[in-house]
Amino acid sequence: MFEEARAVLSGHGLGGWVASFEELVQQHDRERLDLELPDAVCEQVVGASRATYFLGPDGRLRMVDRGEAGRKLSALEVFRSFGGSAIEEVHEFGSAQVH
Repeated sequence: MFEEARAVLSGHGLGGWVASFEELVQQHDRERLDLELPDAVCEQVVGASRATYFLGPDGRLRMVDRGEAGRKLSALEVFRSFGGSAIEEVHEFGSAQVH
């Protein structure tokens, strides 16, 4: 998803802010890491992502299909339904409780 983000941000004049994912993480630059982006920009990024998520019957969102009766969702569907914080939480902790 990082490459998609870099491409979209470049189109909005922010490409230099995200030269490499490793650099971004190592610098811990809160200005860049916490930048609020317009939903339209975020939708462009997640819309270009091939990531898939699974919403289980327990209301937990995961990136791994546990074979439970649930729904497969695109990154864009997750963003529109639950927001970017749900995507972040799944990537950081492995799952997110969503409503």
